[in-house]
This record gives sequence, C-alpha cells and structure tokens, in this order.
Amino acid sequence: MTRDAALKKIARLLGAKAYWRIGAHVTGPDRRRAYELRLADAKFNLAMLARDRADRRAALLAGDPIYQALDAETKAATTRAEAVSVHNGAGGYRFEVGTRDGLFVQPKAYGDTWEEVFAKLEAGHDK
Repeated sequence: MTRDAALKKIARLLGAKAYWRIGAHVTGPDRRRAYELRLADAKFNLAMLARDRADRRAALLAGDPIYQALDAETKAATTRAEAVSVHNGAGGYRFEVGTRDGLFVQPKAYGDTWEEVFAKLEAGHDK
C-alpha cells in the first residue's frame, strides 16, 4: 500500500480528526524486544532495592521509641480529624455554579442562596 493510499484510508476510517505519525527512527521488532527485556530487568532490580530499603527503614523505625510515639499521635489525630471532616456532617452548599469543557467541570462559586452565589461571582472570588 502506498503512503497516500494509507493516509486516505486513515482519514476515511477515523474522520476529520484523524492523526498519524510516521517514525523517523525505525528499530525493528528484535531491537524493541531486546530493549523491553533490558528495561524489565532494570525495573526489577530497582523494585528489589526499593523493597530492601523499605524493609530496612521499617526495622530502624520500629526500634525508635520517639518515632513510635509520634506515629501513634499522628494516627490518633488523623482519626479525630476524619471524625469532624466536611464529609461527615457539615454537608455542602445548595448551589454550585461553574463552567464545563467537555468532560471537565470547573466550579466557580458555591452558596446556600442564589444571591450568595452571584455575589461571589461578581466579586471575582473562586468558590
């Protein structure tokens, strides 16, 4: 198949927003496979070192009473903070106004009344 025929077929199949790229540095399947094997080996070695490092860190911190006390205090404070978080009782605003771009929504103002929402929008405050 010629390049022109291939590009026409791509445009016909994918429409006006069709995309294609023609590689300048062709390597071949054997070279790509060798690279993938070297990369997998390097990633495996890195994962083993990270595991050993994490194990050593855990062992050192397990023997540190100051760290253990701070860890316990942090866990207790986290539990207390989660108990009073917005999602556990404060609720939310009645109205939310923003912009939409395809799948993405960008909230611009919240409020319990329309007047509150418009006041925030006119003042230029986000949320």
